[in-house]
Amino acid sequence: AAMILGANIGTTIDAALASIGTRTAAKQAAMVNVLFNVIGTCWALPLLKPLLAVVDLVTPGTILPGMIHDPMIPAHLAMLHTVFNIMNTIVFLPFVKPFAALVTLIVREDTSKPESGHYQLVYYSSAIQDTPELNILRAEKEISGMAALVSSMYARFSGVLREPRAGDGKDVIALTEELKQKEAYADEMREALSSFLIECTREQLNPRSERRVSYLLRVIANLEDMTDECYSISLLLERSVRKNLIFKEKEMGELIPYVSLVEEFLALLREQLGRSPTEADIARARELEENIDKSRNKLRKLGRKRIEAGQSVKTELLFIDLVRRIEKLGDYCYDIAAIAVK
Repeated sequence: AAMILGANIGTTIDAALASIGTRTAAKQAAMVNVLFNVIGTCWALPLLKPLLAVVDLVTPGTILPGMIHDPMIPAHLAMLHTVFNIMNTIVFLPFVKPFAALVTLIVREDTSKPESGHYQLVYYSSAIQDTPELNILRAEKEISGMAALVSSMYARFSGVLREPRAGDGKDVIALTEELKQKEAYADEMREALSSFLIECTREQLNPRSERRVSYLLRVIANLEDMTDECYSISLLLERSVRKNLIFKEKEMGELIPYVSLVEEFLALLREQLGRSPTEADIARARELEENIDKSRNKLRKLGRKRIEAGQSVKTELLFIDLVRRIEKLGDYCYDIAAIAVK
């Protein structure tokens, strides 16, 4: 029984090794695993005999004294492992917050190393082989971060669009450079996360997990395409500044509500990721998609009417192209919402 408790501590080395070179959160999670088993063993050893009495009580079969090769011993040892973990969890539950604070104090955020600007998803194949389903959950968390990246890119574009345009267009140039870097970061995320999920599929997954991986791969592709569209939109704005194709205040006023609809759709998408959509979510997604399509058609007609009225053809064509690309973001949002229903 004492060896079983010791082996519990020994298994924590896997998590500790897997956390090498990873982010601070992964190292803290590994430390939680180590401390959980070490502290648990410390209280269990002095109470080993009462603990074994509980195991004997809940495990069928009696171990006979002096029977070293008693066939019931393996069953009782297995139950000891289960009972220990359940009781240890019950002991720790009231102290989750102070325990988390302790781990945060032990494993601090490393601020000495500057951010490289490149995405890294460090993982070990052995860890994936042990718990592929848990790694799918990890991938979902990273994908939520990817969705947040899309929202931040679109929010930056929306913010620049709402502000009065500076004469030299420095705000637009800065926007383009920022979104270019974020788009490259999203490309790296897509490659790393797709490879990660594909490696998960090489292990034996249940049918539900297999469907989940297929869904997540499609979500990743759509999110990366959305970052491409955000960057393309910033290039359109930069082009309008460089060629002095400035949209009039009235045109901008017509565009802002349209932009807000896509912002709302992105917020709904982020809420929906990681959980099954409700009927209200589905209805709202369908409503937003229809409203975006209606607004797109209306704005296109207004652009064509301005061309017929003698307005700048290049400016209005640029306006129509901007409307089209914003609408594509709504299409991607609806595609993700639709495949989540299936």
